[in-house]
Amino acid sequence: MTRVRDAVGRLAVDADRVAADDHRELMSRFPAGVAIVTTADRDGVPYGLTCTAFASVGLDPPTLLVCLHRDSRTLRALRSRGAFAVHLLDADSADTAASFAERDGDPFAVVAWAPSARFGIPIVSGRTVGHAECVVAGSTDASDHVVVFGEVVATSLGAGDPMVYGLREFVRWPGRPAS
Repeated sequence: MTRVRDAVGRLAVDADRVAADDHRELMSRFPAGVAIVTTADRDGVPYGLTCTAFASVGLDPPTLLVCLHRDSRTLRALRSRGAFAVHLLDADSADTAASFAERDGDPFAVVAWAPSARFGIPIVSGRTVGHAECVVAGSTDASDHVVVFGEVVATSLGAGDPMVYGLREFVRWPGRPAS
């Protein structure tokens, strides 16, 4: 049993935990934009992953968050470098999303990219409707993930339709099939 507390900290109810597969199935019904998070380790080796757990936090200063699995190589490199980029994928980039979602392989071999002038982190060329370059402003552990807060220091906007992921499918905003 898990003890659950109400908003003011009083014990509200005892509850069983939901199974991870049930939670995953529930979350598949909540469509989200698709991003890739990129960074480099101290030696300049690029790392990256596909991420749908991404959100704006605030505007003063401009801050966003990404949630990365605590065992992620990208998270280790990001913490080492202290900087990262979030690329919002365009609807024609399902192959890019899939490449960055694989645990093995080198996604940087299949996309055009260059190190940023500011931090030397990978910035993907094309395939995006925009990106934000960030410095790590903090992090906190949450379940089997780490929430990383990034202060946005540069942005770039592109054209095209953003990609959305829901019900385990990539689609074009607002619901046109992705290629």
